[in-house]
This record gives sequence, C-alpha cells and structure tokens, in this order.
Amino acid sequence: MATTPKKAAAAKKPAAAKKAAPAPATRAPTPTAAPDGRVITVLAPANPKRTGSAAHGRFALYETGMTVAAFIAAGGQRIDVAYDAAHGFIRVDPAA
Repeated sequence: MATTPKKAAAAKKPAAAKKAAPAPATRAPTPTAAPDGRVITVLAPANPKRTGSAAHGRFALYETGMTVAAFIAAGGQRIDVAYDAAHGFIRVDPAA
C-alpha cells in the first residue's frame, strides 16, 4: 500500500511579548471652553447642524449677545460652545 508523504507542519512564529498598557492620561481642560460670563456672537448664516438632530435644536438656542451661562441655562451644553467656536459657527468674546 502506497502512502503519500505528510506535509511538514508549518513552523509557528513565537508569540510576541505583550506590551504593557499605557498609564491613563490625565484629562487637560479644553482650551476653548469659555467661562460663563463670555458673550456669544453667532457667525453662521443658517443652522449648520443636521435638521432633526439634538445638536440642531441646541444650535437654535444661540442668540447673538447672550452669555455662555444663558446658553447653558436655556439647555445648551458647554461642549457645544467649544465645538461651534472651534469650527467658526460662533465667536465667544470677553464679557463687556
């Protein structure tokens, strides 16, 4: 009876040493986060957020001349102020 030669088993690569997980980074304050007394100026001619989204509703709360505190009290979020200022939708000026 003829037997077929077996294929040699492929050599396995040695397992790579696992890297240690990096230490958790401390979170730095957002540089664009505005103090509550600063004044908002709306620069976008129309609401740039997707219609029907929560962000669209919050962007509609902006009024030129309102403070950051007033925006937050109306239901806005501080992260919205930071994002919209960074993307040129609004400008945040020092309190008058």
